[in-house]
Amino acid sequence: MTKKNSLLVFFLLLILIGGFTVSWLFLHLNQKINNSLETGWHRPLVEYYTAPEKILLGMALSPREWEKKLQQRYYIPLSPTDPPRPGYFVYHKYPSCGEKKWKIQGSNQASTEHSLSWQDENTGAPFCVGFQNNKIVSLHKNHKEVKLISLKPFVFAQYENGEPILKQFKPLNEFPFYCLQSVLTAEDHQFITHEGISLKSIIRAIGRNLKAGRLLEGGSTITQQLIKNIFFSQKKSFWRKFQEQIMALLLETKLSKDEILTAYLNIVYMGQSGLFRIHGFSAAARYYFDKPLPHLDLNECAILAGLIKSPGRYKPSTDNKFLLQRRNHILNKLYAKQIISKEELNISQSQAIRVNIQKPAPPIYFTDTVYKKIKELNLPWKKGLKVFTTLYPDFQEKASQSLKEGLKWLDKKQAPKGVKGVHFQENKPVKEIKPPPLQATLVNVDVATGAVRAIVGGRDFKTSQFNRAIQAKRQIGSLMKPAVVLSALIENPDLNPLSIVEDRKFIHNYQGSRT
Repeated sequence: MTKKNSLLVFFLLLILIGGFTVSWLFLHLNQKINNSLETGWHRPLVEYYTAPEKILLGMALSPREWEKKLQQRYYIPLSPTDPPRPGYFVYHKYPSCGEKKWKIQGSNQASTEHSLSWQDENTGAPFCVGFQNNKIVSLHKNHKEVKLISLKPFVFAQYENGEPILKQFKPLNEFPFYCLQSVLTAEDHQFITHEGISLKSIIRAIGRNLKAGRLLEGGSTITQQLIKNIFFSQKKSFWRKFQEQIMALLLETKLSKDEILTAYLNIVYMGQSGLFRIHGFSAAARYYFDKPLPHLDLNECAILAGLIKSPGRYKPSTDNKFLLQRRNHILNKLYAKQIISKEELNISQSQAIRVNIQKPAPPIYFTDTVYKKIKELNLPWKKGLKVFTTLYPDFQEKASQSLKEGLKWLDKKQAPKGVKGVHFQENKPVKEIKPPPLQATLVNVDVATGAVRAIVGGRDFKTSQFNRAIQAKRQIGSLMKPAVVLSALIENPDLNPLSIVEDRKFIHNYQGSRT
């Protein structure tokens, strides 16, 4: 065989091997997508609900505290001049429930009077609460005076496949127009026309990566981002990007553009609430704006679209400089594409970044306790569950805050200080040995019913997953004393709490042994 023929055979073998490898890769990735589509991308959720709350006439509660309870159930504030609507509430600085004028006891002067009215989001039934000096003085349901109103339980935590998450699936027709346009403009303006990958974006990304000397961006389309969120980690590599592009091409042959966009908008990562990952626009709308998805305006849609690129970099905080720049960039692009008017652009860019991120994260120690009980009872949590707990959110928040403040005080006043001086550890000099941080636990129980209202199992679940409320073993100490006294009273009918018992040595025979 001549040298020329040998080279020809070699190149033919390379082509055959390469073709076989690429074909195998296509088949493997295609099967991976098919398996995923069969099982579904939205795994069943384990949802934790609070206890229903009973609000009684005469209860000490301020209008702002009541407003918070309604917002926890995702009711939306409404202007007093707007007509009432289901799912909305109105705060009035005057009585609006049809009640009589209230007077301060022992005075002829009228006190500051407030009221809150709302309509049930499902039935449309009207409710109204009147306040005087941060106390409930009137309750109305269906325009009739009542002595009690029950607030429905609400979801305070979710788990997907055992992982903490905040997620809520919504069909495409419930997404506001401006949210759809903001996402397409910011992430993939060629989404409607490409077949899964964008050659123009890939070439642009290659140029920037070569210029920087490292992998900065990948020119990903929305289809590629969806593939990444479902099948891959966030670690960047050329091999991952190559697989991602093949799978994007394959996925476009199996699903419509609407199906791909719906999945993306419900799965995309939008930030963090403690240990709970926020996925999808609906969960993000609830978390950042306390609003249902359909009620987001242009400004809010642009903010959420801006978070997608890097939720860590652009997350709302006291300094929203980067998020503001990102939002304005998206708004400018919307205006350049004639999707919004000049007036809408100016109004939206003049608005400040107003988000509510001061709310406490879901109580992880409480959900951890319930999760352990679910596993103990062998409940089918992998198929999804609705778990109705005895949690009172207000009690849980106050318990967490009290424990945090107590530990902070102990850290300053009573925590043991490190042993100063030079010590040796693994043959290396160490100037100071610091003791581990103090820990504490708190459990709030309704003594009448035994219902657990709040659990705090330690200083911080991130640093210690050991739940001291249910896992720690401790000496019971003086808790035994009442039981010992009670057993003595039961065994000897002549004794009573006023009996005087001589403290002297005695012998007691117990199961044949002398003690």
